[in-house]
Amino acid sequence: MKDLVPATEWNNPAAITQAVAEHFVLIDLLPAQLDAATIEFKSSVPQNHFDAGIWSLTYDQNPPIAGTVDENKIIPQQFKDLMAYLLKTPENFMS
Repeated sequence: MKDLVPATEWNNPAAITQAVAEHFVLIDLLPAQLDAATIEFKSSVPQNHFDAGIWSLTYDQNPPIAGTVDENKIIPQQFKDLMAYLLKTPENFMS
């Protein structure tokens, strides 16, 4: 994911989500779809880590808090969560 966004955006989940979506999904997603995908991308990390600016794509190298998740697998898990969500996007927005 680091190759898809400039280093200045490594702490911006919305920019990362949009870059991943643009790279892997061949159609433009609606703003509501990108917002929902960003929420999914952020779901495995406590919101206060984003609010405080301590989360970034380097999070795995220096996790700020030991706790309930395996800190060495957070970024890969976030990528998996996002890709699973993007693969189901038509299903998620057919209601």
